[in-house]
Amino acid sequence: MKEKERKGIIEKKQKPHHGKNIKWFRKQKGYSQEYIATLFGTNTSQQQISNWENEEELSDEILSKFALFLDIGISWLKEAILDDELGYYSQDGYGNTNFQKNDQMVHAVHDPVEAMEKVYKDSAKKIQNAYIDANNRISESYNDAKEVFQNHQKKNRKFL
Repeated sequence: MKEKERKGIIEKKQKPHHGKNIKWFRKQKGYSQEYIATLFGTNTSQQQISNWENEEELSDEILSKFALFLDIGISWLKEAILDDELGYYSQDGYGNTNFQKNDQMVHAVHDPVEAMEKVYKDSAKKIQNAYIDANNRISESYNDAKEVFQNHQKKNRKFL
């Protein structure tokens, strides 16, 4: 694959997704879709917020309203590359900070850096295990092929 083609694939994968960014910051703030809908006014439903969160690209008008409601700069919504895979922090009713990933609470945390380190270590461990599994399957296939080849050689020697 040519460098230009590879670069295009990388750039395509890293294109910001406005809706995912809105969802990520909304969850960081602990706001529900229903709450955000009320901030937009009577003509906006929870379903409309959900639809926007699934849109890759939104108008500047919509993004500026979300930026205002979420108290962040519009550039975060337009340019950041965020999604649930990165996880987010939320506060429970007891003042505890929880780290969540893919809408599942990973664990309560006192140190956000510690939480992110745990997520990345867990991901690295999964990758390492997948690599070991693949190597084991390759070794098994190699050994099976070697055994077939050796048996074939033994059979052919009997006729010589």
